[in-house]
Amino acid sequence: MTANILLIDDDMLVRSTLEDTLSTAGFNVVTASNGADAEGVFQGNLVDLVITDIMMPQVNGIETIRRLRERHGTVKILAISGGGPNLGTGLLDLARKIGADRSLPKPFMPNDLLSTIREMLN
Repeated sequence: MTANILLIDDDMLVRSTLEDTLSTAGFNVVTASNGADAEGVFQGNLVDLVITDIMMPQVNGIETIRRLRERHGTVKILAISGGGPNLGTGLLDLARKIGADRSLPKPFMPNDLLSTIREMLN
């Protein structure tokens, strides 16, 4: 069965690159540019896993993770962030504490992303 992934990132280039990587690997991908848009996309699609950036305008990744855990407790969540060596790591630690299942600091290699996703879905 092919997994359905919701990818949330405000950086259009990152979002497009990750969408291509995931689609090429055989995943069905829907995207959103921030946490506010993601809520509507999530409601309109069957989602197995959410990949969310942390630092985004409007509704950031921390709030997005909190809302997803509150409303959709079983969905798998992967937090990603490139917020700098100290800030990014701290935000990813916080993301895991509030409900992200896993996290990856940006930049990461496509194979690292894909292996993390496969582990999360098994």
